[in-house]
Amino acid sequence: MVDENMPPEQHRALMESMPPEHRALAELHNALLSELTAEIRTVVRGKAGKELSQSERRMFIRVSFATIEALIFVMKQIALAAHPDPKCPTISEAERAFAMEQDFKLTSSGDVERRAAKIPLETNIRFAFRLLAKASNAPTVLDVSGTEWRSLLRAIKVRDRITHPKNISNLTISDEELSDVVIGFQWVLTSRIKLGNDVRQIAILREQSETPSTNE
Repeated sequence: MVDENMPPEQHRALMESMPPEHRALAELHNALLSELTAEIRTVVRGKAGKELSQSERRMFIRVSFATIEALIFVMKQIALAAHPDPKCPTISEAERAFAMEQDFKLTSSGDVERRAAKIPLETNIRFAFRLLAKASNAPTVLDVSGTEWRSLLRAIKVRDRITHPKNISNLTISDEELSDVVIGFQWVLTSRIKLGNDVRQIAILREQSETPSTNE
């Protein structure tokens, strides 16, 4: 959303130029990312991956995936904020429901019951990137053809295994599995930064095209 390496003056100007609802989401995005990356640094403490204990590896995996899930949640909210009208054709009714992580069930009594949508993480990641690109008219397409995506898919299985262990060996994280987590996590962050840059560039071009030209 907002690049942490951006100069303070440019950061303030960007935040001030946003509509209030977008600014609030940008602040939420940055607060979540700051808190969770600080937690990652606390776990790692400057150690190389192979130096991490098993408990530290599990904590690193949990925080890494919490960061990914926070990012994709905010991405979907940014997309919705760009098109708040439910009748807007850009985001369909079904997309809007899944962006709010809601699903519906028709009960035996004929009533409609709202419930939390159960979306697999890999599907949710692809949906969040596609929705935000669509809402922003950005050409960005999430590339899932490379080894990084496959690393992420394997990392998700590791996260699921340590979250629901069936035996003590399920809690052991190998060096290769930890590497998959690091690669997948970094790939998601890099892809998010690329999409954010594309969205900002489109916004700048749109603003320039809407600004009346003045003749010297």
